[in-house]
Amino acid sequence: MWDLSCLSRPSGPAEALLLSQGWSLTLVVILALALLLSVVASPFVQRAYRRRIVRLMGFNQIAPRPSLWWSAQGAASELSPGAGRIGSDSAGEASGLSETVSGRERRVAASTLLAWVVFVLVALPVAHFVLADGPRADQALFVVAAGALALGPAFVNLPQRFALRALLCGLVACAVAAALIVGFAAPETVAPEPRGEPDDPGALETAIGVFAAALTYLGIFHRRLRGLVLPVFVIVAVTLLLFVLPLGFAEPHLGACLAEVTEPGHSSPSAPFLAVVSTLVPLAAWLGFKALDGLARVVAKGWLSELSLIGLVSLALIAMTLVAAAPAERDAPSSWLAWLPLPWAAAALAAYALGLGLRRPRGLGPRLLVLRVFAHDRKQLKLLDELQSRWRYVGPVHQIGGPDLATTNVDPHECALFLVGRLHDLFLPAAASPEQLRGRVRADADREGRYSISEVFCFNSAWQDTVEQLMHISEAIVLDLRGLTAKRAGTSYELRVLARTGLLDKVVALGDANTDWALVDRLMKEEGQEPGRLRLRIVGPDLRAQVIFDHLLRLADGSACVRPQTHKAEAMPHRA
Repeated sequence: MWDLSCLSRPSGPAEALLLSQGWSLTLVVILALALLLSVVASPFVQRAYRRRIVRLMGFNQIAPRPSLWWSAQGAASELSPGAGRIGSDSAGEASGLSETVSGRERRVAASTLLAWVVFVLVALPVAHFVLADGPRADQALFVVAAGALALGPAFVNLPQRFALRALLCGLVACAVAAALIVGFAAPETVAPEPRGEPDDPGALETAIGVFAAALTYLGIFHRRLRGLVLPVFVIVAVTLLLFVLPLGFAEPHLGACLAEVTEPGHSSPSAPFLAVVSTLVPLAAWLGFKALDGLARVVAKGWLSELSLIGLVSLALIAMTLVAAAPAERDAPSSWLAWLPLPWAAAALAAYALGLGLRRPRGLGPRLLVLRVFAHDRKQLKLLDELQSRWRYVGPVHQIGGPDLATTNVDPHECALFLVGRLHDLFLPAAASPEQLRGRVRADADREGRYSISEVFCFNSAWQDTVEQLMHISEAIVLDLRGLTAKRAGTSYELRVLARTGLLDKVVALGDANTDWALVDRLMKEEGQEPGRLRLRIVGPDLRAQVIFDHLLRLADGSACVRPQTHKAEAMPHRA
């Protein structure tokens, strides 16, 4: 029988308890630990995620999936070719797609700026409550620190053509404000304050704040990791919170049952400890996945994009970190101070929603299909990422899922399926009908005016028919031929289909010094097309996202065909 005598013994000194520093500071420590674990684990999750995708892509269907599997895949969206026009909204009433894109980008940029300004303004009363006994200079530096840290979430949510300039301007403004505050506050210093003790809680809180902010920014700015950092962080954070906090509140009632596990020479855990752990750990992990599933539903319903979701979670984490020092800095802190991050982050979210307005963009925009040679070159992936990120403001982006862009485009739903071992549910086993493919792609814009990037994952037995269907329903196609050789059978097949079906007029082809243009021309001739039909071949110095984007917009806008252009960097002639 288990020994229950530990329940009658005292639980130990107060400073040794889990919640000895207060649950607010413990909360921030748990979140910082969860963030550390997420950032460290994300590269390994990314590698395993990519390997799993490559493995599933090589499968062939050996038995048909049941009909219920198809019907449970997602929301309906119209796939008819004639549906690819923008509905009547404030942006769609402009004279062309270029004005539509610019209007939606400005709308998101203005709303993001408004949310950042509100976050900084609300930091003023928060600083007054948190640092009520401190000098005004410290309160002002608190506000500046909040503004500087909030630049990261704003950077993620801003359209790419605004993001870098806004970040640099914000950093300069915060640096100037901090310098002015320190400069004006210096003459008021009467005498140096005595140094704190080595175990001064202020130093611990400062270290925690710097640590959490650095990890947050690492997860935010690393483009290929942030899609995985957020889902992993949500699962780990919820699991740790729902395990540690209840355990901390129950610790005084468990006597020495919890403390004795860490005592030297003690080998067998007590019955109460085992009962608590065996109950809390599975429940906390299950609720962690449920929390991630809830966030995935928010994104799927279009209430928030995955980018603004990252920004919101980051703002909440920044607010908790900045406020966490308040209970430890006061002799008799008020318990409600720990709740300040909630209205603080909620005010920024409300300002963002107010800036977006109540009118949600309606209608289906022109669809872009991204066909490419699967590669891992950073410059190649960066160009495609810039292109698809901006096209989201005009219409949906479709592509066959592959290992190259898989971790860049990952959303909470895909990550959750991978972590629970159900990634195969995303894969088409065989050719899908238009009705079945409808549940695989999201066509409507979210409240922010962004359309989705829909990756259609396929077994080897399904990708050829699927990509041909996507070609027919797309208004513009970008064909990335950089690195194309005769060994790239998949891209060669896609080029053959485009030539055979007469879809070359809506294709923009990208090439580089490694592109075998002779192979391209030969494949088109074999399908009965002249090489000149592939008129838009962009190489050399024109291989920029803005140039490619403008060509695709002209194709999608139904304007006159762009005349063939000869680029200086295109050294190889078009020959058979």
